[in-house]
Amino acid sequence: EKRAQVIRGVPMAALPVTASPEDVCARAIALHSTRYILAPGEAWNVLPDPPAGAHTWVFARGRAVLLLGPADHPVNPILTLGAGGGVPLLPEPLPVKFGARVVAVTAVE
Repeated sequence: EKRAQVIRGVPMAALPVTASPEDVCARAIALHSTRYILAPGEAWNVLPDPPAGAHTWVFARGRAVLLLGPADHPVNPILTLGAGGGVPLLPEPLPVKFGARVVAVTAVE
C-alpha cells in the first residue's frame, strides 16, 4: 500500500499544484505521509495534542465537511473539504481550536 502511494506521489500529486507522480519531492513527501481512509458518515475527531505533532490533512479523494457542536445535534457544515470542489487542505490545529470535527460525506482518502 505504501509503495503504491509513493508511486502515485500522493498527497502532493493530488493537490492543484504542478507536482506530478514522477516528481522526486512528491515521492519523498508520499514516503513520509500517513494514508487515512474515512467511510461515508465516519467522523474524525482530532486529538488536542497528538504525540507526533500537528499534521496537515490533504484530501486526495472524496468529500467531507467540518462540523461544529456536539455529535448528537445536527449542525450546518461550516466548510466543505475534499478533492475537486472542496478545500483540499486542513491543518489539524484548526478543528482543535474551535472544537470541530470532520465527517466524511463520501469515501475519503
